[in-house]
Amino acid sequence: MRHHYLLLVSSLLLASSSVGCAEDEELKDTTGSADTGGGVSLDAEAPDTTVPDTGAPDTAEPDTTVPDTTVPDTTPPPDTLVADTGVFIDTGFPFDTAIDTTVPDGFVPPECTTASDCPFADLECAKKACVAGKCAVNFIPKGTLTGPQDMGDCKRRECNGTGLAVFVADGTDTPVSTNECVSPTCDGTTPSTTPKPARTACTTGGVLCDGAGKCVTCLAPTDCPKPTNPCVMATCTAGTCGTAFVPDLTKLVGVGADGDCRATACNGAGGTKIVYEPLDPKNDGRDCTTDTCHPTAPPDSDFTGPYTSHTSKPAGTLCDRGANTCKNYSTEGGSLSVCGECDVADDCYWTADIGYDYCEVPTCINHKCGKTAGNEGGSCWTFGSGYCNGTCKAGVCSDLMCESWK
Repeated sequence: MRHHYLLLVSSLLLASSSVGCAEDEELKDTTGSADTGGGVSLDAEAPDTTVPDTGAPDTAEPDTTVPDTTVPDTTPPPDTLVADTGVFIDTGFPFDTAIDTTVPDGFVPPECTTASDCPFADLECAKKACVAGKCAVNFIPKGTLTGPQDMGDCKRRECNGTGLAVFVADGTDTPVSTNECVSPTCDGTTPSTTPKPARTACTTGGVLCDGAGKCVTCLAPTDCPKPTNPCVMATCTAGTCGTAFVPDLTKLVGVGADGDCRATACNGAGGTKIVYEPLDPKNDGRDCTTDTCHPTAPPDSDFTGPYTSHTSKPAGTLCDRGANTCKNYSTEGGSLSVCGECDVADDCYWTADIGYDYCEVPTCINHKCGKTAGNEGGSCWTFGSGYCNGTCKAGVCSDLMCESWK
């Protein structure tokens, strides 16, 4: 279009030049004809009107006009639109081009050239965009963490893929707890704690967990120091150790168990006392008797308090682990029930007719009676033609000194 504009300007200039030339010719014809008849010839030489230089000083007044200091305007003039042509005359301003200002029918300008042209704000999970001249929204991918994340709240804030920020359960985001006896957990999106098992070791406020989330000193009296007084016991109350008196008449195990039908018991105030104990009879060592405690002695006895009686079992009762049977014998003091021939060696004086002398003693081996040398070095007596006494040596009454009968 620029060359069209130049051709148009050239045509206009040529037309103007033609008109000027015609006028000059007419003027020449009117004033320049060679009229010799009384007219002034334009070709005659004009008289010299120059003032001669006389050497006198120049008396003309000095020029007092203030010089023009205005900075000339160098701004290029605006492009000039040639009427009814649709083109601009180039004035030399950089980048000026001929522009077709005609707007096509149905033309719609673009909504945007960049995302910042879009008239809405970015959201947490949706960012504005300019796509092919139109405003659009880009959704942040699902699962992308966004916004502040509160630690220990069992959830995380993330984008859902459709432009919204949502909270999602996070079982790894457990609450923080300084309690040694609980384990932090999550119940969905709700922070929670679970008590650790009872007797889990802890150090804050105690030494072991009580199974309910508390660190305590004890769960049972055995967790506490044992008192040295047998009638004072350790206690554990609400996780704290203490002491208390052992109840009255509580018998002390292993104290006073000597077969006298008595026992040592606590008096309920931290002290002790002697009480009747039916389970502490005196054992006579015989399989064929029953040992029984009685709280008081019989009226005709020469002792008081609890005592033990030994009652014979029926004859024929198995004894000695079933190898023998019980037999009853009469003695000077009553009756004697033994297993086999004897339970002890002295039973043989009553149960076996062996004929012991002073230098022999009975034996009871496997409930059988026998005799052996005894009383070594002891005195012995014999009777023959007279009364003799001597000394036992190897079971024989020796070194006799006799007195005849009179």
